[in-house]
Amino acid sequence: MQARIQQKEETMVKYQDMLKQARADMTDMNRRHEGELKAMQQKIHMNTDAAFSKFKEAAQQIMSTKLSQPITNKQVIIYLL
Repeated sequence: MQARIQQKEETMVKYQDMLKQARADMTDMNRRHEGELKAMQQKIHMNTDAAFSKFKEAAQQIMSTKLSQPITNKQVIIYLL
């Protein structure tokens, strides 16, 4: 009977250690995920800023030129590309 109790206690300690390791692994994985998400958000913001700057420059250029003909939507789209 004593041997079975000892075996159960050893098994419980083993599972507790495994649980601690799993929690540590999960915490590390969450940190890595968070870092990846921040990097992706930064990349998205940079791309958005670049696109806005390009649009702004195109709009300023169009506004600064004096065209004899009115600008169509198609011309603006082609110019932006």
